Amino acid sequence: MYSIRENLDKIYTSQQFTTRQKILKAEELLDRQLVLEPQNTDLWFELASVVLEVPEVDFWKSLECMRQVLSYDPKNSEALLFLAFIHYLHRGYVDSNTENLLDKCLESENDTQIKSLCYLAKTWGDKVSEDEVLYYLEKSVEYDDSFIKNLITLADVYHKQGRYREENNLLTQALKNIEKIYLCNERFDKEKLKPYLNSHFIGYEPTPLPFSPSYNQFKKFYMMRIWIDSAMVEPILEKVTSIE
Repeated sequence: MYSIRENLDKIYTSQQFTTRQKILKAEELLDRQLVLEPQNTDLWFELASVVLEVPEVDFWKSLECMRQVLSYDPKNSEALLFLAFIHYLHRGYVDSNTENLLDKCLESENDTQIKSLCYLAKTWGDKVSEDEVLYYLEKSVEYDDSFIKNLITLADVYHKQGRYREENNLLTQALKNIEKIYLCNERFDKEKLKPYLNSHFIGYEPTPLPFSPSYNQFKKFYMMRIWIDSAMVEPILEKVTSIE
């Protein structure tokens, strides 16, 4: 008897199904399995990622998946952060209930990486002011400057304020933080980037194929990832070199 993972892989790699059929079949399989395993967090994350795929893009179901995880594991910070990110993708802001959950997480969480990402997510609040955005981003970087998203977002704020040297420092640090780059453009200038990379840089890989486990992880950890695609690296590199 095949495992749930094997059955999902068969669906994802099938040449017989369209993309929409793959999504629907995987969704049906995961729905059935979650009836049997209602507290299987990995399956909830898998379902949340699958239903976000084009052409389905079911934000509401993806949000509900994360709410389900938080219902039995209220301290699951990964679920909270993914919930906030889905809200931001869907509406362009985080709702007040999720903001409250982020505040509670900041009060109780000791992990500096999680606190950093919660402060980043706080910048997506519906009524957050420019001063609050600056404060949250600076707190995010203060707690952890090993990410990329918080650094480049704060760099954008500094650019608008004319703080170009500080902007350049943040962008340079963001490039140093990169561990892996997924190539989505074969013309990407590797030599231009090379002087900015750190010793922990692993290398280049093809962009993960949709529905693969690595692709779902790629989406799940969008906010915190240090494995990014070359399309995201190019504008950072362009800004750094133009400032210099």
